[in-house]
Amino acid sequence: NIMGHEILNLLPIYDNETIDSKRKILSVEDLQKIKEKLEKKEIEEELLEETPKESIEKEINEKNTWLPKRLP
Repeated sequence: NIMGHEILNLLPIYDNETIDSKRKILSVEDLQKIKEKLEKKEIEEELLEETPKESIEKEINEKNTWLPKRLP
């Protein structure tokens, strides 16, 4: 997330890819389907991260804190 913009890099992995391999152009509908799948996974991950975790805050006082002696 850079300045409020999401960045997504798609790196295809092929078994037998060569320079002479045929390329194909995907339609807008196919790209939309892929986008929806990725967004669903992202939302599920955010929900898992947002689960509240109870944290116990310790009170800092002289009894439970050690500080080194200061020499002038």
